[in-house]
Formats: sequence, C-alpha cells, structure tokens
Amino acid sequence: MTEEEYYEKIYSLCYIIRYGNIPRIKNESVAEHTFLICALLLQLNEEYIFDLGKALIIATSHDILEADTSDICHTLKRDNQELYEAIKKAEKSFAIHYPSTVRYGIEEYDRNDTWESKLVHLCDAMQCLQTANNELKVGGNQYFNEVKENSEYRIKILRKELNEIKR
Repeated sequence: MTEEEYYEKIYSLCYIIRYGNIPRIKNESVAEHTFLICALLLQLNEEYIFDLGKALIIATSHDILEADTSDICHTLKRDNQELYEAIKKAEKSFAIHYPSTVRYGIEEYDRNDTWESKLVHLCDAMQCLQTANNELKVGGNQYFNEVKENSEYRIKILRKELNEIKR
C-alpha cells in the first residue's frame, strides 16, 4: 500500500459508523472511537505505569482494519463462530498491506497478553460504556442497556486483572 493509499484508507474510518445496525441518536465513527480510546489512555497513564507509546500504537491500530471490513456488529460475530473466524482470516489478508507498526498494534491487541494491550482493551470497554451511557441519556435504543452491562462487566474484570498485577 502506498503512502497515499494508506492516508485515503485510514480517512475512510471517519465515515464508518459503529453500531450500524442499531437505531441510535448519535452516530459515532470508528475514527472517533479510536481517538476517544487514545484520550482515555492518556488519563490511565496517571493511574498505571506503562509504555504509553506502545499502548497508543495498539489503540490506534486496534480497529484500523475496519477500513477494509467496515464495522461488523458485535452480536453477529459473537453468535456465529464460523463468521467470526472468517472475519479474522479476512482481516489477516488485509493487514499484510498495512505498515509494520500497524500490523504490530493489531497483533498485540488480538493477543491481549501484554500490560499495554490489556489497558487498550480496558479503554475500549470504557469507551463503549461512554457511548452506551450517552445513548441511554438522550433516549436512544434500549440495545445500549446490553452494551452498558457488557461494558461494565468487561471493565470490572479488566480492572481486577490489572490491579492484581499492578506495576
């Protein structure tokens, strides 16, 4: 992928709307979601000691392949293992065209076995909770109650895990 193609590809994340199959009050692009995760990491840097640069690479990269696949709803991937595996396979074929730093960030996020990747997963859950709370506050779809509950559960589990190995 040329530099120009890469710039064009990542810009498309501004147009890819999360929760696309759910009626909602406020659209949120993948680019907005990624920015908010990065901003949350900046705050967590006050609480935890970690390699902020590495975490920002992971956060920036974690959903970048949605420029190729779009945002496939969580419930569809969760409820259909074969589809989930096919999506992961497709993502790998797209990933080889991205810069090595992006590929590294994607792999770290998917493995979720480093301090920084776990923090990015925490920020992802926090940002999903942020979206759910906003949608519910302005009278959005009740599906966001499920997003809220799942996000709160993920946050609780990840915080516990991080606090047990806090450094």
